[in-house]
Amino acid sequence: MHKKKVLFFLPGGVGGAERMTLTIGSMLPRDKYEVKFVIVGRKTNVLKILPEGYEVIFLKIRNKYCAPITRMMAIIIREKPQFTFSSVMYLNIRVLIASKLMGVKCIVRNDNYLNMAGKRTLWEMKHVYPFAYRIIAQQEEMAKDLIQGLNLNSEKVFVCHNPLNTENIDRLAKVPSPYPQDDSINYLWVGNFLKAKGHDILTKAFKLVHEANPKTHLYFIGATPPNTTFHDSVYNYVKENNLLDYVHFMGFLDNPYNYMKHCDCYVLPSRIEGLPNSLIEAMYLQRPVVATRCTPIITRIIKDGINGYTTEVENIEQLAQKMQEALLLTNTKMIYKPSEPKTFIKLFK
Repeated sequence: MHKKKVLFFLPGGVGGAERMTLTIGSMLPRDKYEVKFVIVGRKTNVLKILPEGYEVIFLKIRNKYCAPITRMMAIIIREKPQFTFSSVMYLNIRVLIASKLMGVKCIVRNDNYLNMAGKRTLWEMKHVYPFAYRIIAQQEEMAKDLIQGLNLNSEKVFVCHNPLNTENIDRLAKVPSPYPQDDSINYLWVGNFLKAKGHDILTKAFKLVHEANPKTHLYFIGATPPNTTFHDSVYNYVKENNLLDYVHFMGFLDNPYNYMKHCDCYVLPSRIEGLPNSLIEAMYLQRPVVATRCTPIITRIIKDGINGYTTEVENIEQLAQKMQEALLLTNTKMIYKPSEPKTFIKLFK
């Protein structure tokens, strides 16, 4: 049987979009599809979480926002794929143009709402997204946002909730607890240091929590971008408030799931999200969660007092209160329903 070849373009970081690209690519049956991953840029951290047995093509560039379309076209000419795929807005635009010029079907997954795109990116999306063979929206509100904001044909847009690679999560979560074996209470947030992720909100809320219970600790897991201004401001706040012994900056870790499985509460303090993968993974691991209502789906997957609590965005006092109340929750269950592999496989036909 002739296999269909698919090129999955992705940056070299380890954010949610990169994880979803790898997960979707690995869902395609190997007896029917030949999958190759094209890493765009100079970062290669994503190789640490790359599934085994897949070929990688490197497209090294200085500026990720100026990915040369001609070099993408050269890869498409050489590889002769039936499909291309991308999952980050700035990269989607360039992969769509290269694929259109080469007559190849391109599937893109949108990683956030349109209000997170700059004016130039939004202008480009309006002109280029109609080239897509299919467009994946992570949730219902995002699909509506794309259709109305970009004037798209609704038949091209498919709502596919983020899948979960439960086999990988279970494997990585099996290792022993990384926390000190004492009576400390451990809060966790996994997310790259960006202002939209709300680390500053969480540190201020944690200060209130710690004042009420000195046994509490807060762990941050996530990479720091080249511009460290935001990270430094959070660190300085922690230092100024004498919390360095209780707020732990862990940086990027290959395996955050052992921290996730054994934390006492998982907190998502974001100002805005598309569909937060780490929150969903924490709920899968049956951890009580507290999350800001930064995107509409939050209130559908978290039921207050059952599997966690939701709070207003940037409401520090409310976040602190719910972080304390969440410790009393037991037998939490995941309400979120991830899309099944067959849902994604159908898109590549």
